Amino acid sequence: MRMHGLWIAAGLLTLAGCTLNDPPADDGPKTTAEMARFASDEELVEYFRAEVVRRNSEYADYGRGVEDGDGPIEDSGDGASPEAPSGNDSGLGDGEGSDEDFGFSGTTLQEQGVDESDVIKTDGAHLYLIDDSQFDHSIVRIVSMEDPANMAVVASVELTGAGRDLYLIGDRLVALTATYGGFYYSDGFAIGGPDIAFGEMGIEPGPGIIPELERPKTIVSVIDITERNNPTIETEASFEGNAVSSRMIDGVLHLVVANYPQFYFDILPLGTDDVASVELTADALLPDFETVGPDGETRSGDVVSAGAVYHPVAEDGFGIVTLISMDVTAGGEFTSLGVLAQPGLVYASTDAIYLTDTQYDFTGELRETTNLYKFALGEDGVALTASGQVPGRVLNQYSMSEFEARLRIATTVGPIFDENGVSQSSNNVYVLEQVDDALNVVGSIEGIAPGETIQAARFVGNRGFVVTFEQIDPLFTLDLSEPTNPVVVGELKVPGFSTYIVPMDENHLLTVGQHIPENSFSLGVQLSIFDITDFADPQLLHNEVVGEGDAWSEALWNPKAFTWFAQRGLVAVPVTIYGGFDGGFEEGDEGGGDGGFEVPPYEGGDFPMEDPDGDGPSGPPMEDPDGQGEEPFDPPFIDPFPFDPDYFEGVAFYRVSTEAGFESLGRISTQTVSLFQYTSFMRGLFIGDNAFAVSNQVIRGAPLDGIEEAPYELYLVEPPSERPIPEIELLIEMLIREYGFEIGDEGDVEILRAELAILLEEYILQQYGGDYEGNLEDLPPEFWEMLFRHFGQMPPGDR
Repeated sequence: MRMHGLWIAAGLLTLAGCTLNDPPADDGPKTTAEMARFASDEELVEYFRAEVVRRNSEYADYGRGVEDGDGPIEDSGDGASPEAPSGNDSGLGDGEGSDEDFGFSGTTLQEQGVDESDVIKTDGAHLYLIDDSQFDHSIVRIVSMEDPANMAVVASVELTGAGRDLYLIGDRLVALTATYGGFYYSDGFAIGGPDIAFGEMGIEPGPGIIPELERPKTIVSVIDITERNNPTIETEASFEGNAVSSRMIDGVLHLVVANYPQFYFDILPLGTDDVASVELTADALLPDFETVGPDGETRSGDVVSAGAVYHPVAEDGFGIVTLISMDVTAGGEFTSLGVLAQPGLVYASTDAIYLTDTQYDFTGELRETTNLYKFALGEDGVALTASGQVPGRVLNQYSMSEFEARLRIATTVGPIFDENGVSQSSNNVYVLEQVDDALNVVGSIEGIAPGETIQAARFVGNRGFVVTFEQIDPLFTLDLSEPTNPVVVGELKVPGFSTYIVPMDENHLLTVGQHIPENSFSLGVQLSIFDITDFADPQLLHNEVVGEGDAWSEALWNPKAFTWFAQRGLVAVPVTIYGGFDGGFEEGDEGGGDGGFEVPPYEGGDFPMEDPDGDGPSGPPMEDPDGQGEEPFDPPFIDPFPFDPDYFEGVAFYRVSTEAGFESLGRISTQTVSLFQYTSFMRGLFIGDNAFAVSNQVIRGAPLDGIEEAPYELYLVEPPSERPIPEIELLIEMLIREYGFEIGDEGDVEILRAELAILLEEYILQQYGGDYEGNLEDLPPEFWEMLFRHFGQMPPGDR
């Protein structure tokens, strides 16, 4: 059964194959991206067949077998993340969010009324999070938060595929997960199989096209959480392709999915000469879906029909981008339409969704123009109503904004290298207005900060803000009150640069960005407040360096990681500090503690993985480097946890005001001592008078007036210290009695116990394949030396 839906505006595209807009006179920036609809399955097939011929010609010209850069594109920092504004959900625009009493924070939204996904959601009573650290599946956990001292996981749901996207809609969770597909090689070779000579191998040549491909899939799971301790999957829908981005508007999920048939070698024989003999069908080219509704009935078919797919009049490659609109209460029913494009960014207002195409042209060359497609949201559904084009590339979704039916967009045109030398990059802002079926540029500012690139942009009402960077951070203020004549009004240059801009009020901006000290290669994370009362003369009012000496935060590129609880004047920012002085806290400041939990960094994906088969280390043993035939030798054990007392991983909390600036409330660590788990995300959260640091492994919290204590803790994975290893107590005793190891108070003993369990387990795994029958005292001296050096103490042999 196929389900397709397409609403066409009156008088628009009533004839099959007609263009979306006619090109205007070329007296300024090109503003059209001509589009046509396929009239039939046969026309769709012929388009792709022609593109195969074109691509194979390009491959011959460039002497390559795969096009540069025309591969799957991840969500390009669409940036926000968020909370649904229905029921008791939080999230009503940039950092606004909570119930009527402002009892809890939400996560970042770009536009009011447009919800976006994130790894965590809350309704104040429960926390909902999705953990994708298992790679092949995800776990949605529901945590009771009503009594912080007794946080508990009340239910969990295992989902197919990895995912980092949740929506909370009243008594429903919507989770987005993905399986990434893969190759399953059959007999033969993919490219030029019949021409390969196998000689004495005696293998028959195989077909010219194959391997079989399992295509990537995006899975939408609607979970009924009416009973929080008994969630059930209500609907599951699977769509072929990679998720580009999504939005939730009035209970309708708008999901943008991309397919790349040029990588489906069972369909398109790129690089072969037998194109004419290849059997292409629309059914094979178009993505498939499968849904299982509340009634248990399975439905399947093509996600979109050929007649609902638009393509550029000027050929533009193979990418098929599908906009799927699903009412999450309707049991898997959806409508869809498609565009042949390389997916870029997605911006959404309550009236329209805009898709950019700024990746690579059909020759594989980097574009310096951005195609724009406008999908109008109406009572009758979603319609592709206009398209346009502007010079330059777009940083992220915050570089776009719709206001009074006009789209404002900030772009950067990169430097051009040609026989005349290198031209400077330039930055531009365009105002576009829909006229019939075209997005026309009606106003522009070009040539902002030549030689620099845009690092952040934000449009608020009739105002705009652009941050560029080369060596210092110019903040530009823009007056957009006259759409046909936008102008740069003010400029401020400060060290470092901002990457995300939040309007605090009419006269102040809150930003997060990169701190770059003079004459230093170390990078920190900084929070800033700018005073824009005098719009022509913006001023830096307050600045706070969260981490100095190599610090990083996900919030630098992903606004969903930044929590601005505007109603309470509170900020939470996740941060990783690799060492050095943390500028956010004065030396000796007790408030600069890490919530009473201090261990070295055990998370991360670079450590040796557990042997899945229990057969010991994979691969042959290392041989004698001299090649003399001696017995194989074991490599020396390398401590995977170099001790760094200055390392911190967790969330920093601040009270923020335009008068007082940034008041540090302290930090809460999300570090654990888990070897075979890693921290896949960190978020800060406020509920009532408590602050919480959340990761996929642990939740820790504290009252706002005592964050350094962090008395609340809930492990979401088994704490390593609870894994029974009887030898640990003996090991501690031997370290102290026989080797003079020094330990501190009881708290240090608990941390020591957990660390030793991991170190012993890892050492035995590496050196003995996980199976050691001897006594602890028989372990070689290098083991004991490693322990001392790990904890920063001098080994007995060096004393």
